[in-house]
Amino acid sequence: MKKQGTLPKSRILEMMPEFISARSKDEVNNASLDLAITDEVWRVDNVFLPRPGESIESILADTNKWRHPMDQPMWRGQTYIAKVAGSIELPTSLYGYANPKSSLGRTDTHIRLMADGVARYDCIPRGWKGQLWMLIQPLSFHIVVSAGERLNQVRFFTNDTRFDEAELEVSMRRDNLLWNAKEKSIIPYGDIRISDKDGSIILLIDLVSDVVGFRAIRTETPLVLADLKEKAADPREFFEIIERPRCGSLTLERMEFYILSTLEAIRIPPTLSGEMVSMDDRAGEFRSHYAGYFDACYGWGEHGEGTGNQGTLEVRPWEKLRVRKEQAIAKMRLERMTEPADPYDPTGNYGNQVGPTLAKFWKKWQ
Repeated sequence: MKKQGTLPKSRILEMMPEFISARSKDEVNNASLDLAITDEVWRVDNVFLPRPGESIESILADTNKWRHPMDQPMWRGQTYIAKVAGSIELPTSLYGYANPKSSLGRTDTHIRLMADGVARYDCIPRGWKGQLWMLIQPLSFHIVVSAGERLNQVRFFTNDTRFDEAELEVSMRRDNLLWNAKEKSIIPYGDIRISDKDGSIILLIDLVSDVVGFRAIRTETPLVLADLKEKAADPREFFEIIERPRCGSLTLERMEFYILSTLEAIRIPPTLSGEMVSMDDRAGEFRSHYAGYFDACYGWGEHGEGTGNQGTLEVRPWEKLRVRKEQAIAKMRLERMTEPADPYDPTGNYGNQVGPTLAKFWKKWQ
């Protein structure tokens, strides 16, 4: 029987000589491939998707557009289309899904992958070949992006192996997927009080930490998207801190952007990966993630000794929303890997994440 699920780093590296061009090995993560933009970037006055067989370049030729100078900011509230570096040619046995890099989600920059002839965002069908582009929409801040900056990542699949409810229960008993972040104790399957019974895990909001989140503030200072400590921005220019609410509830203003955290710590074994998916609107009108992908071995530890890491959430309510202690805030689905991945690097930007964490582009809040 063929192995089914998500490809790990070792399998992606095997694909590179034949199916993936103009990439370096350091662009491959535990279970995904980073995608970088070129210096061909256009500001456009609308969003669009290609029809089957239609290239994005041909649509751009008939669209109002302006070449974006890379030394200038992408302006908040504007829409940009950027060509992706290199090329991907998938075999018929594989398909792909894309997510923004975690760091980009935390800047409130909405990024969607576009593929020639594909009438859906963030999808690469089996056997696809062509040019990839990114749709980039800064929503809270002006941003400065350089050619070569990695804004998106794609995961490759042989088949859909997302859990049903029975598989979730087995995995929670075997792999200890959820932990109490404060007490470092396992949360058993039977203690989950909110569930859609569809193989997903409903995660609760953390309103008990000393700092429960950050709220974006309007500023005219551009944010430089560069992973360079000497360029790291002062977070006070971009966010206000949200301390633990004394009343046990927090009011989120309509259409504002917040960095919040899950109450639970999440622990993903080498055999699985996790993805944040949209909450049912019956839970409220809000979005709780932009990036939304957990690598295999997130919070696992080098030898499985980890007690999980809390998940950072990128939240925008569509209505004025009051959230209370232990309220549902996000939803995660798990999927099997084709083979175990290597342990997650605890020295990475978010390897030992505790509570709400700002992106690597900002200095640590002092």
